[in-house]
Amino acid sequence: MDRSVSPGPFLTFLASIQLALFAASGLAQEQQERVRFAPGATSATVSGSVTGYNSKRYVVGAKAGQVLNIDFRPSKSVLYYNVLKDGELLRNSSVEGNDKWSKTLSTDGDYVIDVYLMSAEARYGTKATFKLIASITGG
Repeated sequence: MDRSVSPGPFLTFLASIQLALFAASGLAQEQQERVRFAPGATSATVSGSVTGYNSKRYVVGAKAGQVLNIDFRPSKSVLYYNVLKDGELLRNSSVEGNDKWSKTLSTDGDYVIDVYLMSAEARYGTKATFKLIASITGG
């Protein structure tokens, strides 16, 4: 007696929806760019835009003891940035404000600046532009 169970049309439909959502999630991936400093310069400026759920990620290499300074200038108050080191959140401007920020770094390596829209705006496909000035001093 064969007791195998057919998934049926409803389960097949759910699996199709999950697959479509998984594929679509790849469309909202971050764009990542390494911030390059001109020879002898301690700061670099990047400009860009974010639309919807897409974010922009900038990577800054620094050494322990150096100070990372961020000056973020968004076109809309719903555009924010986070600073992360190895997945650890060091700065969340949606909580702490978009003011200038500085931190003496405790470890060598890459620091990620993630620019994003709040989800309440992202869901409507809002677009915002920004200017981000990153500088590394000391050390």
